[in-house]
Amino acid sequence: MPRLANTLKALADPTRLRLVSLLRRHEELCVCELMGALDLPQYAVSRHLAVLKAAGLVTDWRQGKWMHYAIEPALSAEDGAVLEVVCARAAKEPAIRQDGRRLAAHLKPRENGDVVCCPKWRSRPAHM
Repeated sequence: MPRLANTLKALADPTRLRLVSLLRRHEELCVCELMGALDLPQYAVSRHLAVLKAAGLVTDWRQGKWMHYAIEPALSAEDGAVLEVVCARAAKEPAIRQDGRRLAAHLKPRENGDVVCCPKWRSRPAHM
């Protein structure tokens, strides 16, 4: 029961629900991409991602100076089902739909193979 309670607590916060909803639709996302989608500062996004990671819902890795996140691939079938139901319901929320639109705009350069750089580095060349 503690595992379920921790999962539900992690998903109970609106910002974390927004993050998980985006991550469910994409293989992986950089913190800067999540910042752009949610229109939140890095410290807020990172704090919420840390809670999701502690609950075992997401995994992370570093690529250069960027942190990437994805839904935990070893998520149990039960936790995966909870996530699926919660994200299906959340997809009907206007804020979640707006996040998706902002993320799509932010990811546009990826379609051309360009590097998507963090907002604070946009005026500088992107380095990997």
